[in-house]
Amino acid sequence: MAGAEYAWADDQGQPLSGYTVSGVTYGAAGTDAGTYPVARSGDLRILDAGGNDVTAQFAVQEGQASLVISRTAGNHYRRFGKL
Repeated sequence: MAGAEYAWADDQGQPLSGYTVSGVTYGAAGTDAGTYPVARSGDLRILDAGGNDVTAQFAVQEGQASLVISRTAGNHYRRFGKL
């Protein structure tokens, strides 16, 4: 998700260094003000620096995420991306 905040860390909260997480995407959709759940799709895989699948060496825990759209007062807008 563009602009989303996420991080992969070990059980001590340290960044997962030397590994790549792949095969999974997260998505949420909403157009009106409100809170929308973020859904995961795909099969999460953890690869070491050599490209080997080492997923079985990890216990993956995921928390619940939400997309929150809030209204602003007035006629404000925000442009994203390059002009």
